Amino acid sequence: EKQLPNCEIHHCPSFAQFKKEWNRDQSDIVLTDHNLGDGFSFDVIEFVREQDSEFPLIVLSGSLLNHEIVRFVMEYKVNEIVLKSDLTTLAASVTGQIEGYNAKQLLHEQKEEVRRLSLVAKHTHNGVVIMNHDIEIVWVNRAYTDITGYSLAESVGKKPSELIGGSNTSHLAIEDIRHHIEQKKPFSKELLAYRKNGEEYWIKLDFTPIIEHGKFVGFVAIQEDITE
Repeated sequence: EKQLPNCEIHHCPSFAQFKKEWNRDQSDIVLTDHNLGDGFSFDVIEFVREQDSEFPLIVLSGSLLNHEIVRFVMEYKVNEIVLKSDLTTLAASVTGQIEGYNAKQLLHEQKEEVRRLSLVAKHTHNGVVIMNHDIEIVWVNRAYTDITGYSLAESVGKKPSELIGGSNTSHLAIEDIRHHIEQKKPFSKELLAYRKNGEEYWIKLDFTPIIEHGKFVGFVAIQEDITE
């Protein structure tokens, strides 16, 4: 039988006490009996859902029938109902609901971080290039298009050197960039480049590796026009 995770259990014998003492930021999950001392679990559910629509909430019941459980979960947005007649599933339910909630919170945080980074990238005057592990472009911002003349559609799948290199671009500088990329470490480089229309310009490139879960997945390059 799976055991409950190592945790601190705080018991509230009534809804009134629960409402007074519950702290969302210091809790991982709420378990409520369907039949409380001062009523049913509806007040607890409504109160928790007002604080957080996704917070893990399990109802323990010895009276609900199967068809009532389905309606209860759908109508009152309960994560799960565990019958008192079979508490062998409780530990797995608690662990699963906590892990699922934490995963959702992490995903929300990552999406918010991406949203903020995208907002910055869209409004900066410097070009932003995101490359995959093969150093192929997967995304560029509007400033990159303004500087180079290459649209997102024209850039995706190409290596940056294919787009901005030209007859007078230093081969030594290109080789030096490749060497630094192989090391997968941050670096900066200045070189003569070419716009889509053939015009020469000078750029400063700042490369930063993208590491996810300890694994290299690509580079972000900030491109600054330093021609003046």
